[in-house]
Amino acid sequence: MNHITTVRRTIDGLRNATAFIMVESNWGNEAVHTNAWLKAYGFRNAVVMFEDRGSAGFRTSARSKHTQVESLQILLKKKLVRVHRDLVVCDDMYTGDEMKERMAMQLKGFMKVIEKRKKPYLQPKVYLTGKFGGNKDDLVLSLMLNVEAEHLFTLDRNKDYAQYKLQ
Repeated sequence: MNHITTVRRTIDGLRNATAFIMVESNWGNEAVHTNAWLKAYGFRNAVVMFEDRGSAGFRTSARSKHTQVESLQILLKKKLVRVHRDLVVCDDMYTGDEMKERMAMQLKGFMKVIEKRKKPYLQPKVYLTGKFGGNKDDLVLSLMLNVEAEHLFTLDRNKDYAQYKLQ
């Protein structure tokens, strides 16, 4: 939540903006914990987004990753993905420019892997990852979740977000 507070404090026009938070819904239940934390601490103007099932967060499965990658590829090819010039990073290890470089490196290393099965009658296993040689892909996954959430919010105009207006 430090990130949202810092963004609101440092970027003009965002002091009272509603933050839409996209969290992966996984075994650690981070999305549910984030939602509970926001409520418990009275964090204002923040919404933890959710998919079709109504619980906080977004699933990341092999199928959803493929869809998310396709959507992200379309946006990247059309040059519609932009990172704010004053990227706010709440991690003391990196500056905004260094984090942009890390994101670019992770995007370059993210790929489709096709793994043949031992039994010839089985289809090859296909997965998407950037985790090779100690590399990470968390920034790419975050970007993909944001693209999915943006579709849900702006394109699908999901009834749960209809009360919010884009500016």
